[in-house]
Amino acid sequence: MIYLVNKSIKNCLISDQKISMMLSGGVDSNIIFQVMKNNYKLPFTACSVLDANSNYDESKNVNLAIKEFKGDHLVVDNSEIVKKNFLDEVKKRINFYSAPILTISSYVSSFLQEEISNNGLKVNISGVGADELFGGYNRYFKTHQWWDKINVIPKSARKLMSRGLLSISPGVWDRTGIVLKGVSGNNISKLAGVLSVPDDASLYRHFTSHWDDPAAVVIDGQELRTEVSHPSIALNSRVEQMMGLDTLTYLPDDILTKVDRAAMGVSLETRIPLLDYRVVEFAWKLPLSMKIRNGQGKWILRELLYQYVPKELIERQKMGFGVPIDSWLRGPLRGWAESLLDESRLRQEGYFYPQLIRKKWEEHISGRRNWQYHLWDVLMFQAWLEEQS
Repeated sequence: MIYLVNKSIKNCLISDQKISMMLSGGVDSNIIFQVMKNNYKLPFTACSVLDANSNYDESKNVNLAIKEFKGDHLVVDNSEIVKKNFLDEVKKRINFYSAPILTISSYVSSFLQEEISNNGLKVNISGVGADELFGGYNRYFKTHQWWDKINVIPKSARKLMSRGLLSISPGVWDRTGIVLKGVSGNNISKLAGVLSVPDDASLYRHFTSHWDDPAAVVIDGQELRTEVSHPSIALNSRVEQMMGLDTLTYLPDDILTKVDRAAMGVSLETRIPLLDYRVVEFAWKLPLSMKIRNGQGKWILRELLYQYVPKELIERQKMGFGVPIDSWLRGPLRGWAESLLDESRLRQEGYFYPQLIRKKWEEHISGRRNWQYHLWDVLMFQAWLEEQS
């Protein structure tokens, strides 16, 4: 494993431009960073995000990882995106992508890519791909742990349980104090959603789509036949089936697309060593037990990383780029969102059923529910549509 990763990284370091790499406090980028730091004398710049005002701040873990590093460390303050005109930043990136990109974090990662390029760094190495290959997403090990237990409950009983849990808003659950410590009202809503899932195929759709029935939101909507709706692969387990579908769909169509287009928009070349074909082949030959173990994903990568860094650096909650869109939609972005989600406008444009969108919007701004992801999907399409006129 270490030989393959080492060889792939070595190939990625061939360049006549300055090399940089994304460094978070997580497993994927840390492996690449440690291999580069310990095996190659080529100078490179580690690039990371500081977000001191967010629950997503990883600066402490990054500082531990970068201890004794002799190279440059570019730190980008994520709060700078707040100081800028966020809507202008979103519109600029919509033009980079040439399509509605729905993932909120993509705009923050794109902001980081722009800062890297502005600092004269034109080649960037990323740890993308490890989650799909080595079982890193929460949905994998949650399915591994819980789906068999949930699936033995009759479907009719699960539906009743789901309706009961959803009859109380997340905010009320949080205020009652009767739920287990550390379990939020939003997590109860997520559990209710899983309880309502009828079968294995629907479980994957539930985890990968914000809207339970996207076609029902779009006027005359009908989803095309895709690898998700009609898989051409049939792997050994539910989790491996999810990983396979992610590798064929979510990874190339979402993750790699947004990374590449945003980077090219600021003249930055991205290289991804963990997606070297030899690493991919090796990963798919491994048994699932070497990827998911003890309720955690990426087991083999963790074991590899423990050779370089203390275990406590890695054993922590997974983080990501954070933007408080839920509260922004109720505050500074409310006027912009209200304009795009205006009922008469939606009706005139003729793409969405206005009543469904408006219901989600009204529940969100009242604070009864957090529909940030559902609404952001629609808002990004509306913003993209506006840019085309």
